[in-house]
Amino acid sequence: MTVRRVVTADAKGEAAIASDTAVEPLPIGEARLYELWRAGPGGAEAALNAPWSLDPPAGGHVFRVSVFPPAAPGEEPWMHRTDTIDYALILEGELTLVTEAGETRLHPGDVVVQQAAGHGWINRTDRPARMVVVLIDRRRDEAATLNARRG
Repeated sequence: MTVRRVVTADAKGEAAIASDTAVEPLPIGEARLYELWRAGPGGAEAALNAPWSLDPPAGGHVFRVSVFPPAAPGEEPWMHRTDTIDYALILEGELTLVTEAGETRLHPGDVVVQQAAGHGWINRTDRPARMVVVLIDRRRDEAATLNARRG
């Protein structure tokens, strides 16, 4: 899958295309994550050039597309938690959202509003699944993060 990012800007009072680039995927386990935009108090340019993190910058946000291949037999979801409000929209395929207390299967058009809860995603079908996600930081200061990988 190719993901193209077109960014506009207002330069000298005139709207213009500031950049038009392909976004390379980041492998996260078997999934592929396309970091489309990342912004924080220092602006988008500083955030996009910072080392990658699952969490958005303190006081910032992240816009991503994630592609999940079918899970291998016996594969478990990667459970994680971020101190964010997340808006996820299933674009294609089916994903299972797994929480600490249960799970639900999601289909194209379904939306998840994730409120800093422990969760994981897994594709239990035979086709890839794609979703778009926006993470908005809720931390009060940069040191306060809840992101932890559980084994």
